[in-house]
Amino acid sequence: RQINDAPLLSADDEKRLAGIVRDGQRAGERFARGEVTLPAGRTFSFGIETKAPALDRGLFFWLDSRVIPRGMAWFFPVADGSLIGLGSYTGDTKLSPRLHRFLEELRARPARYHGTYFPSALRPATVGRIFAVGDAAGHCLPLTAEGIRPALFFGQECGKIVQRILDGRLSHEDGLVSYQRLVERYRWAYRWLRRAQWLAAHAPSRWLGVMAAAANRPGLKPRWWPRYALFGPLEAFPQREDAPNALRPMEEESAVGGRPV
Repeated sequence: RQINDAPLLSADDEKRLAGIVRDGQRAGERFARGEVTLPAGRTFSFGIETKAPALDRGLFFWLDSRVIPRGMAWFFPVADGSLIGLGSYTGDTKLSPRLHRFLEELRARPARYHGTYFPSALRPATVGRIFAVGDAAGHCLPLTAEGIRPALFFGQECGKIVQRILDGRLSHEDGLVSYQRLVERYRWAYRWLRRAQWLAAHAPSRWLGVMAAAANRPGLKPRWWPRYALFGPLEAFPQREDAPNALRPMEEESAVGGRPV
């Protein structure tokens, strides 16, 4: 493998890495063909989303049974539009009619639709001698369904461990244990978010409005928001000077009231 004519992995590294990491694309294809079924129990949610022209630059969530029972709706801006969708905490897949009505209320013109299952509970960090990251490990956060940030964080930490294995500084077995311990340190956060998701799915909408308003008060917000906003800090990787198209390091900021903190 090469990036900008620079070797990323040697041939020997690729052979050794094959015993540590597996390509998830084949599993996804098998799932799409119905060869793989979802695990028993309500540990998966389902969401459907579409892209529409930009309507607002704010980020919004709805916990309203009139829009979707036992689920949430979202609206957030992207570079050239807005992503609008619905998510069912119980895994209900028949969301298209509700999303159409929601889009009509927002007067949004949808484009293509896409949907998928996503986990709502932490799963084993390793399977046999294989490291699991992202949806395979249940890293998507319950309640908010945020999956990219925790996947990047755990993927980055897993990559450090795998690199030590490839370098011969850590045995495969010790690497598995180290990764398991890392993930376990965050299990309490997933449990609390899982409880909050259960509450959001079962409590009356008017109660949720009262609780959300209370959680946003100055006396309470500093107690929980920093913990969520700073979950899974990411590190900026060194950038080569001769790679003009490389990604720039991310700035550490959290939008609170529209201002970085």
